[in-house]
Amino acid sequence: MTARHGLSLREIVIVGGSVAGIRTAAALRKMGFDGSIRVVSAETVEHYYRPALSKSFLAGEQTEDELLLGPFEDLGLEILSNTHALSLDTETRRLTVRSGSKSEDVGYDALVIATGLTPRRMNWPDLDGIHYLRDLTDAQMLRRELDKNPRVVIAGGGLIGTEVAATCRKRGLDVTIVQNAPSLLEPAVGPVIGQLMTELHRAHGVRVRTGASVASVAGYKRVESVSLSNGERLPADVVVVAAGSRPQTDWLEGSELEIRDGVVCTANLAVLGADNVVAVGDVADTLVDAIRERLPNVKVGDGMEPGSEMGPLVTREHRDKVASYIESGAGQGAKIVADGRDTAPDGDGFFLGVSLLDDVKPDMDAYKDEIFGPVLSVVRAKTYDEAVSLVNDNPFGNGVALFTRDGGAARQFQFDVNAGMVGINVPIPVPVAYYSFGGWKASLFGDSHVYGPESIHFYTRGKVVTSRWPDPATSQVDLGFPQTR
Repeated sequence: MTARHGLSLREIVIVGGSVAGIRTAAALRKMGFDGSIRVVSAETVEHYYRPALSKSFLAGEQTEDELLLGPFEDLGLEILSNTHALSLDTETRRLTVRSGSKSEDVGYDALVIATGLTPRRMNWPDLDGIHYLRDLTDAQMLRRELDKNPRVVIAGGGLIGTEVAATCRKRGLDVTIVQNAPSLLEPAVGPVIGQLMTELHRAHGVRVRTGASVASVAGYKRVESVSLSNGERLPADVVVVAAGSRPQTDWLEGSELEIRDGVVCTANLAVLGADNVVAVGDVADTLVDAIRERLPNVKVGDGMEPGSEMGPLVTREHRDKVASYIESGAGQGAKIVADGRDTAPDGDGFFLGVSLLDDVKPDMDAYKDEIFGPVLSVVRAKTYDEAVSLVNDNPFGNGVALFTRDGGAARQFQFDVNAGMVGINVPIPVPVAYYSFGGWKASLFGDSHVYGPESIHFYTRGKVVTSRWPDPATSQVDLGFPQTR
């Protein structure tokens, strides 16, 4: 298998033995990759179907063997079990791992991050009977505890918490679930469905405490009770903590990868800040998520105010026209990630908050028209060539930008795209001037380009700058004339 720019991929390392990691390995083999695939897994057992842990396995309806995802002999994988990733150096493409007391470096041509999530830990005393549910070992320990017919308190009313509560009731156990929100699952499904789920659990005998959280636990060596934030005290022999999770990215500290609520990726899961690194499964935080987190911080207001980043639109009709793309986008199949109609500020002007549409397709109005307003459309492309075709096939050609640390990709991109202004790691490649844009095709205004050889003589002295980016296909020093490929 060969990457772009001629890089040959012979050694691929997958960090994490999750479903996503193993399915990635299977997909690589299906695509014809015949090189080495190493899977670094912190677990001591074979790879298994994790979602069943809180349901059928915990209920005693499935055995460990029935959870296994294998066999994988035909995939030719090298499984490094009971091995923990410690650090990553993307410059030298070396992964440091530890197995037992032994540490070693593992080289790679391409790396897949599939370490998933880890439960959020509570700052409680270390008492027996307090359980987190993440892997098979956790589930085995909890199942043995449930065999003793305990009184169970579950801290957290999300997906895992409600599944464990349902399983406990199925086993005939006394179970109370404590949820800080007004209803179970409300942050995920909203108040209406959340209330229905709350009533359903109560109908099956689950005691539900909403609007409160587990503030503390008490007991001698073993948990005996929990105290809630509303002052109520509940007896407990077992406490299951289901208070959310976070991406398992501690081992990536110092790697220079951008970590927010997970590894920040492009829409096709390529990790920002590194070449030939992708993230899959729960650990991947797409670029869309990163943009969504940024949007509430964009201040829309009076353009004369120093803190305003975006002012009003020019007329009421224009504001309504821009807003119509949000509605038509949803109607044509796009996903509204952020709706500026709901966040428009009050004031003297035709305001519209910033909006984000995902999964926009080339046949949608939000794609075909130039929207002069605060609506960002995300169009997903599977390959570099597909992305370039989207730019070149568009009737407009004003500006385009590429974000990369790959010099060869940057050089090739500026040659491949048909646009009047190209930015490399510059989001809006428009030079500041008193003149109009200088785009190509339908984006050209006037009868000459004002950002090129036709205009630089206005107020400047000419300077020609020739730059060369090293092509990652070769490590040799090239002293010849640059060639267009």
